[in-house]
Amino acid sequence: MKAEIEVLKSSEASRSIANEEGETIQSNTLTENLTPVLYQNTPNPFSQQTEIKYFIPTNTKTALLCIYDLQGKQLKQIALAERGEEGAQTILGSEFAAGIYLYGLIADGKQIDLKRMVLTE
Repeated sequence: MKAEIEVLKSSEASRSIANEEGETIQSNTLTENLTPVLYQNTPNPFSQQTEIKYFIPTNTKTALLCIYDLQGKQLKQIALAERGEEGAQTILGSEFAAGIYLYGLIADGKQIDLKRMVLTE
């Protein structure tokens, strides 16, 4: 059993996965994440700057990080280029007035997640 587990964990292990469109994707590891992830910004609340981390899978064509006010008005849109590894975007407090903001990850036209951040004076 231990030998089988090691084979499955090794980077030599390969498997085929069908995505939502039914296309077959080759994966070299069994731990590869095929779902975009948006993490909570840190620090939160912040006054000077904050960092928003995210993960975008390699099979994602377009990915955007959007920042909104509480009325839903989009204030900033950032195209995310990193694929297959964790990325991070720094947001400067000087870009916005003190308040509560929402930020969301949009991948291939679908909203993946929405989180809240607080900017203090």
